[in-house]
Amino acid sequence: MLEKIKYFKDKPILTEIIELLILCIITVIIGKLLTVYIVLTGFVPTGSMENMIMTNDRILANRTAYWNSEPERGDIVVFYAPDEKANGEIKYYVKRIIGLPGETVSVKDGSVYIDGNILNEPYLEVSTNEGREYVVPEGCYFMMGDNRNSSYDSRFWNNKFVPKEDICGKVFLKYSLKIDDLHAEIIHSYNEYGV
Repeated sequence: MLEKIKYFKDKPILTEIIELLILCIITVIIGKLLTVYIVLTGFVPTGSMENMIMTNDRILANRTAYWNSEPERGDIVVFYAPDEKANGEIKYYVKRIIGLPGETVSVKDGSVYIDGNILNEPYLEVSTNEGREYVVPEGCYFMMGDNRNSSYDSRFWNNKFVPKEDICGKVFLKYSLKIDDLHAEIIHSYNEYGV
């Protein structure tokens, strides 16, 4: 044992390399554990959430956000795409929670109504006319993109509602690492609806 210790004392560069390798391995393991259990990372390829999340932005979502609480209207969440999941595929969407369990969501005259009351959505630039009504089942949520005229969301899916267990995380950061579009911004839920 003393010979091994003496060997490393005589070779400090080798000791530093081994320590660096161990540190790198520990860092990779911690990073992997964080992305599997705590933080979900993603890339947004479409403009369905513009102007809050832009096309080609990257996002971070908190996987633990709903462990001890319920999703709220206005939360921007990552979830399993309902129609794809029904076909045994894994695909993720990013949308805003609009309808809560047990509510009736109506889309008409360019506005969203919850149980007959207009939903105040100041984050929208343009809304959509549709004239349909959706009753959200218990334990499920009705999702819409902020860019309503270019969002493939609950209004168009065959499986219109997202069960709580399919919500993977609540988005808390958007960012881009592109040289010509370097930015990062914390995302807050909008919870001042006054429905």
